[in-house]
Amino acid sequence: MALQLQKLPPQTQQVLQLAACIGNCFDLTTLAIVSQHSPTDTATVLWKALQEGLILPTSQIYKFFQGVEQSQTEEIVNPSYRFLHDRVQQAAYFLIPEDQKQATHLEIARLLLSNTPDAELEANIFGIVNHWNSAIALVTDPSEKTNLAQLNLIAGRKAKASIAHEPAFEYFNTGITLVSGRHWQTQPELMLALYEGAAEAAYLSGNVAQMEQLVSEIFAQNLNPIDCVKAYDIQIQAYASQSRFTEAIAIARTALKQFNIYIPEQATADIAQALQEVAELLNGRTAIDLLDLPVMTAAKPLALMQLLSSVLPSVYISAPSLFPVMVANQVKLSIQAGNTGISAYSYSCYAILLSTIVEDLDAADEFGQLGLQIVAKLNARPIQPKAYFVVSAFIIHCKSHLCNSLPLYEEAFQVGLEVGDLEHTAYTVMQLCQCVYLIGKNLTTLVAETEPYVATLVLVLATSKIPCGASIATNSLLEASNFNAERIQTIPFCKPNLKNLG
Repeated sequence: MALQLQKLPPQTQQVLQLAACIGNCFDLTTLAIVSQHSPTDTATVLWKALQEGLILPTSQIYKFFQGVEQSQTEEIVNPSYRFLHDRVQQAAYFLIPEDQKQATHLEIARLLLSNTPDAELEANIFGIVNHWNSAIALVTDPSEKTNLAQLNLIAGRKAKASIAHEPAFEYFNTGITLVSGRHWQTQPELMLALYEGAAEAAYLSGNVAQMEQLVSEIFAQNLNPIDCVKAYDIQIQAYASQSRFTEAIAIARTALKQFNIYIPEQATADIAQALQEVAELLNGRTAIDLLDLPVMTAAKPLALMQLLSSVLPSVYISAPSLFPVMVANQVKLSIQAGNTGISAYSYSCYAILLSTIVEDLDAADEFGQLGLQIVAKLNARPIQPKAYFVVSAFIIHCKSHLCNSLPLYEEAFQVGLEVGDLEHTAYTVMQLCQCVYLIGKNLTTLVAETEPYVATLVLVLATSKIPCGASIATNSLLEASNFNAERIQTIPFCKPNLKNLG
């Protein structure tokens, strides 16, 4: 195949080599940038390869460049092409001398970056960074290395948002290799972001040991406690994913202690006091009155809300007597410092306390609805799976038929997958399966309707490489979809109201 390519005109060979560096598919604008010619000239050079069938157009707009004078054409259309076969691309890449391959990638990376507007950088980040990382050994200038670390940070965040955890880790880790310890003094925000991103991606890829090493590096810097919140949050999530709930709570205690918040071993005696403090702060206001609270902006309350919400599922499972106190703390923070997205989750959990301890079903329903309204008002998608799960599993049946929770379950499931909250996605699937059983669905219909949810969840958890302990819900779901009312009744503050099951 390489010999066949060498029969092409030299200019065509050169442009195909550059195209091979871009990938199996490439567009004319990008190829023109890296070949440093106009799109019309580049298309003309490609024509021989098209005639030979070595590359194929993906649409008919390539014809605009055949027999047309260079004009506004290149500003109107951007044809794309693909190699006939992977072996054609490999042969074209093979024609680049081995000692020039890295230099070629580096030149392509620099040209693409210089021709990419800032507003379009994130959209094109993978194409730019992958070339640069292929030539990382040639990057020696300190300022260029720092710039490349920042680009890898952008790529890592974009990969993580797409739930591509292993590629995300590679980008974050590459960024870390480009910087040194002195950057903690000169570029602290960049360093913290890289280490946080790598630690979270490591945990989400199933590598808890690597996560521990990365967060230890963060803690070793003696940073402001607020700057360590994300690292603590990652640790809590990682331990919870392995069903190490006691350790997760211990981490939360350590983190909260730095903010002078002390969580006792057992808080049963403090429950009444915590609820009374919330009632005093409300001072007669109803749930709907809290919807118009200002947005929380102060760093410390935001940090505390993050830590408290992160450990809340572990507390509910492993130390249930602490649950009311921690929920009450979150509600008090929201009333005092304003609403944040996490407030939606806090108000929803507070509704559980109103339903079970206070036995005020009307107030419970109002605070559950407040949680849903906060999600909508603040566009809090990362919190949506949590709030929707709590309201649908614990609150809906207080005032209406259980079947009304199904739409919330379905949305919590979909959004949970999109934002990567696999823990609450798993809880949602378990409760959804129980819900359709309890409302009296025909068992054959029930299996048909719930099987896609279970299959999707199992596939996502397997793909993400999170241990099966990522959610106790997943384990119990796979064993059997049992309504665990007996265990729930053992929790001192949770006496589910079952009168509206159907």
